[in-house]
Amino acid sequence: MIICPTCHFHTCKFERLSASCFFSYLTYLFNNPATVAMSCMISFWSTAFMEFWQRNQASLMLRWNLMSIEVDTTARPQFAERASYNVYSEITGKLEPMIALNKIIYAYVLTTSTMILLVLVMISAFFGVMIYKVSMSYLILEFDIPAIKDYNQMIASFTGAMISACLIQALTTVFKKLAMWLTNIEYHRTQSQFDYSFIYKNYALSFVNNYSSVFYIAFFKGKFFTHPGDLQHRSYFGGLKSDVCSPTGCIADLSINLMVILSANIFGRMVFTAIFPYIYTRVNAMVKRIYDYDQLPKPQEFQSPVSGS
Repeated sequence: MIICPTCHFHTCKFERLSASCFFSYLTYLFNNPATVAMSCMISFWSTAFMEFWQRNQASLMLRWNLMSIEVDTTARPQFAERASYNVYSEITGKLEPMIALNKIIYAYVLTTSTMILLVLVMISAFFGVMIYKVSMSYLILEFDIPAIKDYNQMIASFTGAMISACLIQALTTVFKKLAMWLTNIEYHRTQSQFDYSFIYKNYALSFVNNYSSVFYIAFFKGKFFTHPGDLQHRSYFGGLKSDVCSPTGCIADLSINLMVILSANIFGRMVFTAIFPYIYTRVNAMVKRIYDYDQLPKPQEFQSPVSGS
């Protein structure tokens, strides 16, 4: 069976439906009747795990006498240093540091606008990755190499997922520091308020960073495609309208993207927790040996006594 081209570029040609057999097998590998059973098992297991963990947590709190723990309402030293004035508190009977309302509003406006800007930057970066995938698929068709021509979508999906994974790993460290910096800008009175604000910011940035590409593939990929030969939208967002799934659906692309991203996260965590400390220890030991060797006293050159005449 012959099907229409799946892109708007002039190099896209009619394809045979049999060319999608590999993606069909790959889709069935991740989406089969066993997937339903596994999903049900994971749902029951996660629910049971949470219930038993809450019971265990309650028993530990009772054993450690933490049921009546009081929330710390003491002002942070950083908050007291930045206080505009002090106000007498009838509850504590002491002077409590206070911040002017306009400063608090300015700080929240600045952090909120910065968060929105960072989210837009991340979304733009991942849209750039999607445009790269379209361009890579186009280049593979342009070269017309029979060995890889039939797997152009898979190659583009895999390389795009690798770029997304590297981008996620790089931005995770940067956004964690940015979340801490934005939290320090705000005026949080207690340490618990500071911690909650940092957790919310870090979670929001991490969520958008890790799942932007996944949401695009799952809900938006292929939705902008009109019809084959639509020359009016050939250059729409760098050809993003040509980013469509195979006839078997987007499950294969989604699975490849998730597999690469999760594998990269595991590998990156392993590198930072195991390999880097080992290399750092070995390098420090080598430098210490070189330094100790340089500090050793140098043997003086032997000089023979000069015989007198």
